[in-house]
Parts: sequence; structure tokens; C-alpha cells
Amino acid sequence: MFAQEMFGRFIKLNPHHLIWMGVVVSIGITEIIVFIMSTHFHGRITRDYVITGTLTAFIVSLLVLSVVIHFVSKLRESEERFRRVFDSAPIGMLIVDQGREIVKTNEAFCAMLGYVEKELLGRTLDDITYTEDMEKSQEASRELLGGKTPRYHMEKRYLKKNGEMLWVKLTATAIHERNGKVLYGLGMTEDLTERVENEKKIRFLAHYDELTELPNRTLLKKLLNKAVLYAQRHRTTMALLFIDLDYFKRINDSLGYDSGDQLLQDVADRLLKAIRKSDCVARLAEEEMTHVLSRLGGDEFILLLQNISNILDAGKVSRRILKDVAKPFVIGGREVFITASIGISSFPSDGKDADELLKNADVAMYQAKEKGRNCYQFYSKAMNATALELLTLEQKLHKAMEQQEFVLYYQPKLDALDQRIIGLEALVRWQNAEIGFISPTQFIPLAEESGLIIPIGEWILHAACLQNKAWQDAGFKNMKVAVNLSARQFDQPDLIQTITRALDNARLEIKLRLF
Repeated sequence: MFAQEMFGRFIKLNPHHLIWMGVVVSIGITEIIVFIMSTHFHGRITRDYVITGTLTAFIVSLLVLSVVIHFVSKLRESEERFRRVFDSAPIGMLIVDQGREIVKTNEAFCAMLGYVEKELLGRTLDDITYTEDMEKSQEASRELLGGKTPRYHMEKRYLKKNGEMLWVKLTATAIHERNGKVLYGLGMTEDLTERVENEKKIRFLAHYDELTELPNRTLLKKLLNKAVLYAQRHRTTMALLFIDLDYFKRINDSLGYDSGDQLLQDVADRLLKAIRKSDCVARLAEEEMTHVLSRLGGDEFILLLQNISNILDAGKVSRRILKDVAKPFVIGGREVFITASIGISSFPSDGKDADELLKNADVAMYQAKEKGRNCYQFYSKAMNATALELLTLEQKLHKAMEQQEFVLYYQPKLDALDQRIIGLEALVRWQNAEIGFISPTQFIPLAEESGLIIPIGEWILHAACLQNKAWQDAGFKNMKVAVNLSARQFDQPDLIQTITRALDNARLEIKLRLF
């Protein structure tokens, strides 16, 4: 037994040896007394003296033997108490030697880590310590076993047999020999898993919305203040989108609060998908400033757009959000429709701090409500006018195809040496009946954003091929016409088929040219 070993080393003898030593000592004492008597009373000793001396020696030997047996009994009682306390302790206990090898564990410690004792004996502390805590654990145990400190306390992580991490509170104390040298280290561990999990949950609830798991108002204010400092230092533009669901109360009143909560979760998921993947990660590091979506409370959400190139980008994101939120949700097996109103404030034009930006975005959101809902409004009147102009332009763009308002212009391509025309570039222009001529720099970005660039690009291909065929039929052979393609067109899986259809429709010969 480990405790027996400890106490045996303490007195330098095995308890069983002590009993035999007592017997030997008793016999020796008897012999000594008889020898003394025979020497001292030589020639004068009588039979009675011999008997008396022998009895005296025997009685003394019995007394010595009884003292030894009593000492051994007390030693065994102490050992048994130590063993019972160690093994039945409700906290995990382990003992390590000077090499930091485990020489004894109790049941509670084994249960914590999922081992049986024989699997731990002979292993070092490093074998069961979480990698990130290895260095501090090694340093603390070296100081303890080296006699530099009598005890230490720390919170550390062990690795369980199944690979899981276990948080513990460790109190370690040194066990000394009589000469003061440290013999062993005794560790007492308390499982902190539940406490750590509770603390983690408390921290989460302090900064995140429990329903949607988005940053809450508290964390938003911290992130917003940090974003303002970042924008001031780097002179960048940022925008705040205040998103409020229209008539959400009707959902709660008609379908119940559980359905309302489910709708809020689904809206949060859809908002995250409506913005770029990188937009929905909340980071505190300045070098990783990005966009943040949070739930302000109730049916209100805030989207913080940081380091944007133009405030009009906030309008693009808003249109995307309005479009996605307006799609039907399925709640409890039935389709539910809802819309949103969005107010936009920007830094630095609409506010110099977090509170002012939030307040002005809220004002703009209510302006969107007054405009009829399912729309967005900038806090700035000038920006509202620009946004309205873009919205009107987008609406007219949808009708431009059917009203045949697009026309192609052909820009000559000249040979630099002899100024001979060697080809043409097809350029699309938009002539609207109400507005007049509209620059490509205005409508091409809108077409890209809305997806209308796909049908417009296909029309350009067909029109350019037909015109090329007409020129060839008129005698202009080998006429080359270049057509610009949008990046979104290259994403279309049927791009080759689209080009082939345009050539076939115009009855142009297909020639493959390798570069």
C-alpha cells in the first residue's frame, strides 16, 4: 500500500519487521539480564536468584514487545485512516513522485477522467494535461517538488480518456520526509465543468440574444463604438441599417408567441444569408473589422456596414434584404408573409457616435413606415432623393426590354499603322421615352445587381450577330464585331449555348480561333 510505504519510509522500517525486532529485543534483554546476574553474583548465585532474574528479564521483554505491538497497531490504524480518507474523498486526489509520475489516485479522480487507476499509474502529469496548460503546470509542479513553494492553487484543464477537456481547480501540496526533503506531491482536484459552462452561458447571455444568438444591444453598442473609432482613425465610411418587421404584432396575436419566435429566428437566418458571408461575423479585433448583424429587441434588427466604399452600397444591401424578407416563410406548416422597413444612417454625415447613429437610423426607419412600409429610407434627404432616383431607374429598366428602348452603337477599331477599320465594338445604349438618354455608367450597375444583365446581354449578342450578318450580305466581308460580356454571364452554365444560338439565328459561320 502506498500509505504503508510512506510511513515505512518515514521510520525507515517495515511494520512487520518492527514486530520481529521486538521479539529479538525481548530475547536479547532476557539474555543480558541473566548474564549480568551470573557475572555479578558469580560463586554466590543461588537457584532462586536465577529464577527471579529470568522472570524479571521475561517481564521486561514482554513490556518492550507490547510497546512495539502497540506502536505497529497505531501505525496501521493511521495508515487505514489515510487510505479511507484518500479513497473515499469526494474530490479527485492523486500523488506524484519527484519525476511527476503518478503513483496513486483515488476513485473520484479516476471517475473524473474516465480511467481506472492502473491505467494512470506510471504516467506523467503531462500525459493528462491539456496542451495549452502544459507550460504553467510544469512550472508549478517543479517549484512544488523542488521545495520552492509548499503549495499552489490553479485552474487548469485535463484531458479525459475519451479526449474531452475537463476544467478543474487544483490544489497541490508537498509531502516531506523528516529531514524536510520533498518526497511526493499531493494534488486535490475539484471538477469545474459545470461552473465554467454556467459562466460561459452567463457571458453569452450578457452579449448575445438568446433567441437568435445574434449580438444583442449591449454588444452592439461596444462594436458600434469601436467601429466609430476605426472609421475616424482610418477615415472610412460606415452605415447603420435599422430593420423593423412590418405588422409583426399580427403574427403574435394570430399564431401565438411560439410562432412569432420561430419567425424571428427564420428572419435572422434569412438576413444573414442576404448579406455576404463575411458580413455576419462579429469580431472585436480592429484589424478584422467587418459587418455585424444584431437583434436590438422585439422585431428590430441592426445591420452595421463597416468600411464601405459608398453610402449607396447600403441601399443595395437594403434592396436585397427587402426582397429576401418578402419571400414566404413556413411556420407551423403554413405560409406566412411579412415585409420590413429599413432606416439608414451613415458615419460621419449622420452622426458622430453610436447613440446618434442609432437614433437617426430609427428616425429614418419611421420615415420608411410613413412611406408605406416595405421600403428603405436614408436619414439624409439628399440620399433619399438619390435612392428614389435609383429605384425609379430600376423599375424602368425592367420595362426597357419589352419596350425596345435599347439600341446598339458600333465603335470602329482602327489599325494604328494605316488607319484602316479592322473591326467594331458593340456598345449598348438606353433611350428612355420619359428620361431620355441614360448613360451606361448609370444602368449597367443596376442591371448587374438586379440580374437583368443576363437577358440584356443575350439581346446584345443576338442584335450584334444580326447586324454583322446584314453587313456581310451588303458586301462587307470578314467584318469582326466585339461584344462585351458581363462577369455574371460567365457564371451562366449555358453561356456557350447562348452564343451558339445567337450565331445560328443570324446564320453566321462559326469559326474557332485558338489563342
